Amino acid sequence: MKYNYKILAPVIILSLLLGTLPAQTAMAGGGPMIVDTTVDENDHSCSDGDCSLRDAIELAIGSSLPPQPINFDPSLSGATITLSSTLSINKHVTIDGTGLSANINISGGGAVRIFEISSGTVEMNRLNIINGSAGGGSGVSNGSELTISNSNIYGHADIAIRNSGTLTVLNSTISNNQAVNSGGGIYNSGTATVINSTFFGNSTGSANLGGGIFHTGIGDLTVLNSTFSGNSASKGGGIFTYGTTIVANSTFSANEADYGGGFHNSGTATILNSTFYGNIASTFGNGLYNEDTLHLKNNILYHDHSADPNQDCYNVSGNTISTDINNILHPMGPDHRCGTLGSAADPLLDTLNDNGGFTQTHALLTGSPAIDAGDNTTCADAATVNNQDQRGVTRPFDGDLDGTAICDIGAFEVNTGKLILKSQAKYDGWVKETSETSNIGGYKNSISDSLKAGDDDENKQYRSILSFGTATLPDNAVITKVVLKVKKQDVVGTNPMKTHNGLYVDIKKYKFNTSPKLQFPDFQAKANMYKAGKFPNKLYSGWYRSVLNNAAFTYINKTGRTQFRLRFLLPDNNDHSADYLRFYSGNAVLDNRPQLIVEYYVP
Repeated sequence: MKYNYKILAPVIILSLLLGTLPAQTAMAGGGPMIVDTTVDENDHSCSDGDCSLRDAIELAIGSSLPPQPINFDPSLSGATITLSSTLSINKHVTIDGTGLSANINISGGGAVRIFEISSGTVEMNRLNIINGSAGGGSGVSNGSELTISNSNIYGHADIAIRNSGTLTVLNSTISNNQAVNSGGGIYNSGTATVINSTFFGNSTGSANLGGGIFHTGIGDLTVLNSTFSGNSASKGGGIFTYGTTIVANSTFSANEADYGGGFHNSGTATILNSTFYGNIASTFGNGLYNEDTLHLKNNILYHDHSADPNQDCYNVSGNTISTDINNILHPMGPDHRCGTLGSAADPLLDTLNDNGGFTQTHALLTGSPAIDAGDNTTCADAATVNNQDQRGVTRPFDGDLDGTAICDIGAFEVNTGKLILKSQAKYDGWVKETSETSNIGGYKNSISDSLKAGDDDENKQYRSILSFGTATLPDNAVITKVVLKVKKQDVVGTNPMKTHNGLYVDIKKYKFNTSPKLQFPDFQAKANMYKAGKFPNKLYSGWYRSVLNNAAFTYINKTGRTQFRLRFLLPDNNDHSADYLRFYSGNAVLDNRPQLIVEYYVP
């Protein structure tokens, strides 16, 4: 924002003369204010090199948008500001710890609420908001418009965040908080949006609701790309809702309650592309308990059925399962069914881990029935998931490698693949040079079941060309490993693997010469990369293996063909005796043909 200081100057001077505007505020002019002390003083001054957070909030102009920044001196990295009373905010401000190497701690000292926001647009970024104590909203009580980003909120005695306004939580962790009544992490009676955040170890008092989040039904609750684990309550260990709630691309793991270990719905809930695993309900509904209107799409709800009779999703008789699309769950009997019969299966999930992204997830193990079993329309929903999983991985991915990309069920999309290709007989073969030192190809064979590398009895070198159709790789695949394998057929003369200084691999994106078909100039044609790999003199069940250099990955053609040239570093050993290695070509039986193995993932 640009200010006309010629217009503002008389107003500022008059205010200074009348004593209605502190000098340091006028000097700030809406620019950043720098907190440089951990002392919770209130001397109404930030011009003396001793600016407290309390003074910065008081002195910030904050009367117009964008919010005025309040930053911290780098010397406060990892420091703690312990408050003697609540910080009240009624203006537009941003309290931002981005410039610190470690988050600053804003603490209630176990005695006071930390922030109370009555008006204004407030942003908090990269803070630790800890150890508050007050009735309902020990960490933050928000009645206006608040965004909390990249922050940790923990150790609060009665609700970490109480919201009656508009709340957005981004990339944050809300953990180990309690509530005397309901909503250990968040008590929401307004509009709340939670994205890329973790709720862990939050709890409520006995016979209370929503260990992670309690939603009263006033306003809406939206939860995206978030993880709830180890939370507990009487009803809804992870979330309890009376209102309209959307949960997408989220994970509920090892939460506990009497009813609805993961989620308890007493409103209208839409849950899609989410994973409920290992949650426990002592009465009914390990994953989910429904007593109103429920929409389920592309979800995994699973617990160890052999150990627990309460099943995955319990629907109170007479309530509505409005949508049931591609879910894996174990339905109860007809009166309490959340899904179709026959949809139960062990989803084969890994433990809760950091698999990338902001939050932990349960990865799908090899053979999981959730792989390529989802609904692509649901996965494409632009308002919630937009063709991404909880980690931000692109969906759909062809996880079963059958040539058709279908999104997986649950919050995790398998995005790693191993493409195994055979050399194409139409394009591979061997080429021999015209004379011992010409380095020019003059003889070729593309129909034999053998390839050659070494030299003949006139000291002419053999080189071989392999060709693979690599266009089946996804366009955005990130290659992590490439292995080239050739199967030994026999040796003529002395094995050149022992005498010719190593068998090397050159790589060419698409074709070595003017045509992908074998040509004489393939012998000497330029490569994109020489010595892209080397075959050790070691056989693995009859196969030689070369792991290509990482720098070669860029030449694997994701839209067409990739060719390789095999040659010994020493062209010949000058003994006028044929010494060459023969290995099987693309014309050989299928099991013996050269292989290219490409391992990759899709971001």
